[in-house]
Amino acid sequence: GLARAEKLSGIRVPHIEGKGLVEEHLLAAHPDIPYRTVVRYPFYYDNFLDAMKATKQEDGSFLMPIPLGSDQLMHAIAVGDGGPCVAALFEKPADNNEKTIGISGGHDRIADYAAVLSKHVGKKFIPNTMTWQEYRKLPFPVADDIGAMFGFFSTEHFQRDVALTKKLNPNVQSFEEFVLANLDKFREAYA
Repeated sequence: GLARAEKLSGIRVPHIEGKGLVEEHLLAAHPDIPYRTVVRYPFYYDNFLDAMKATKQEDGSFLMPIPLGSDQLMHAIAVGDGGPCVAALFEKPADNNEKTIGISGGHDRIADYAAVLSKHVGKKFIPNTMTWQEYRKLPFPVADDIGAMFGFFSTEHFQRDVALTKKLNPNVQSFEEFVLANLDKFREAYA
C-alpha cells in the first residue's frame, strides 16, 4: 500500500493517491479479516535501469533524474527484495496484525546514489539540482505526478524502516550491492 500523500502532506500525487484510497477501502470494507498488515514500498533501485534512467549530458556525464538535490535522503529497495519481507510477515501474522510496515533497503542521499553509480559503472553521475516543484512543470504527460511523488518522498510523512526490513529479509540489498549484482545491466544501460 501507500499512504494518501495529499491527506498527509498536502501534495497531490495521483498514482499514490489512488493506491492510498484502495488501501483505505480494503481496510474499512473488510474489518473481519483476522490479520491485516499493510506493507508500504519505497522507490525501486531498478528504476535507475529504465523508468528513471539518468540522462547523458553533452560532456559525457549522466544527470540523475531525481529532482531532490544532492543532500536529500531517499528510501529505496530492489524490487525482488520486497517479496521475502512480505513472506516473513506471513510467518508471524499475529505479531504484525493491524500494523503498517514501510520497507526499505537503504536511506541514502541522492549524491550517494550518484557516487555508487560513478564508482562501479565507470561514468560520472551527477545529482539533479532541479527541485521537485520545477520538475512538475516539465512538458511531458506525467511530469506533474512524478515531481509531486518526489516532493512527497522528501517529507517526514514518507517513513520506511531499514532496520526492520533487514530483520524481515537479511538478504536485502543496499544500493551498492544491487548495482554490483546487476553491473552488466547498468553498464549496458549507460554505455
